[in-house]
Amino acid sequence: MTAVLFTMLTPAMRLSTVLASASFVVLAACGGSAQPTDSTASASTSAAATATPAPTPTKGPVLDFTGGDPYGAIELDNLTDVDEMKGAPDDFKAYLKSVLAKSGVPDDDRCHFEIYVAKIDPAGFAQGSIGECGGAEIYWARVDGKWTDAIGNQMEAPPCADLKKFRFPVAVAGNKCQDESQDFKIVEYSGPM
Repeated sequence: MTAVLFTMLTPAMRLSTVLASASFVVLAACGGSAQPTDSTASASTSAAATATPAPTPTKGPVLDFTGGDPYGAIELDNLTDVDEMKGAPDDFKAYLKSVLAKSGVPDDDRCHFEIYVAKIDPAGFAQGSIGECGGAEIYWARVDGKWTDAIGNQMEAPPCADLKKFRFPVAVAGNKCQDESQDFKIVEYSGPM
């Protein structure tokens, strides 16, 4: 029942719920590199170019900061780290800097806010995770010309309906999502329809 109610929340409400319970989840994203590798998934280029969140046309390949590790990502825990993301759109960097600035300074050495970025499509999509002593997988999208936290997720895969709503390309979102059935079955995600 909780999972059903969770999928009925708006993305912003879902993110708030995820962050409120984030202390129970350990971030798995680590070990990435500031140097992205190019993703050659042609499906993502055509899907991103027609996305409804009004993204600008893709100006390059999807940036992959995973280093081939499914849990890999570049760790951003200060403003300088954001500047080191080679090839990332400037407006996405500015958005992440504002998120980091709002997170404040940690009170002690035990926990501090971090952002991990795994993949970025310059057309206006990105995937990674955020957290402080726990966290959540996050999907960012450029909506009406501004970056936003589109989907927050702590389940095995993001909800298919949310990926389709924001028209996430497979090269960023991956090819698995949870259907809307009561058992949240993992199904193949083939991109926005």
